Amino acid sequence: MSSIQKYLEESLKKNTNNILGIPIPNFGNDIAVKLIDRIDKIRLYAHCYAFQYNFEYGSFDITDLIRFAYQEGLQGVSVHIGSGGKRALRYKTRSELKEIKLYAEKLGLGINLDISSTDKNEIDEAVRIALTLGVQNIRVYIRYSGRVSKIIERGIEDLKEIGKIAIEKDLFFTLEQHEDLKSHELVRIIEAVNNDRIGLLFDFGNMINAYEEPLPALETMAPYIRQVHLKGVRRIKIGKGFGHIGVAEEEGDLPQMKMLFDLLLLGERNSSIGAYSLEQVINYSSPAFRFEGEEYDPLIAERDPSTTPLDSGIPLKDSLLKEIKNSSDQVHFIGKLLEKLRTIAEVQLKCH
Repeated sequence: MSSIQKYLEESLKKNTNNILGIPIPNFGNDIAVKLIDRIDKIRLYAHCYAFQYNFEYGSFDITDLIRFAYQEGLQGVSVHIGSGGKRALRYKTRSELKEIKLYAEKLGLGINLDISSTDKNEIDEAVRIALTLGVQNIRVYIRYSGRVSKIIERGIEDLKEIGKIAIEKDLFFTLEQHEDLKSHELVRIIEAVNNDRIGLLFDFGNMINAYEEPLPALETMAPYIRQVHLKGVRRIKIGKGFGHIGVAEEEGDLPQMKMLFDLLLLGERNSSIGAYSLEQVINYSSPAFRFEGEEYDPLIAERDPSTTPLDSGIPLKDSLLKEIKNSSDQVHFIGKLLEKLRTIAEVQLKCH
């Protein structure tokens, strides 16, 4: 084994517990060239969830998010249509939406939209906003309770209808693994829907709540991953399952570098990933949904939205400022990870 290969493997194995998912490849010049190309072309987006306090308790608007992305050298923003209360995209006039579109275009930034269900009314609202903003990508997730088999059935039905809209309106939708369904169940849904405009969104922590390991989940979902949420997570043992809490990425206990490495290499000629959204939400807390030794067709209880409690021990203005600092820190952390991978690839090319 070459010294480069050894160093790469040692770096990638951090926090994996030797559960690697996609095997670490023989790091030849072909992979080094591919990795550098993907890093150079990566599209990093600021996500509104990383500014939850500023949207909820402050005066943050989408233009502030766009400005942050521009200042940090990012390529776009991901915005939930309901973020910001009365300032949310769903309440913007057509004229206001067009102004946002022009502002983002002026700065050379893209926009992705999020909604938190597959409900037809929400889909129609997101499509209306997307067409005015000139947006093509919309994230959804299945938000049903009941037996997993029935949730999958309803999800397939919903996404088949969404697929028709995607074709008609020239849009793309991604289904996020949102803490309750396992990776193979999501793949089953995508394969049943069988529509190239419907893909998967891989979140850096949500598989934990479904009692899955990150890297095997990524490997299972890999053929269909089109979007990514980057964030720091720490596992919390809850009975026979795990919840998670949001932490700064460098403080997380999941294999950040290996996940990023695997995702960068997805796709042959071009990257499979349209955008990596920076979704750092410190103190976000979510419960366990799936458990060790659960029954064949488990029951998923009706869920309330997960919360991120505000720190009552410091002034609100300090919490708002700290949140922006945390988001900036995440940009720099991801930049360092990418630079480390790039340096490894460059050394490989120089030595061979």
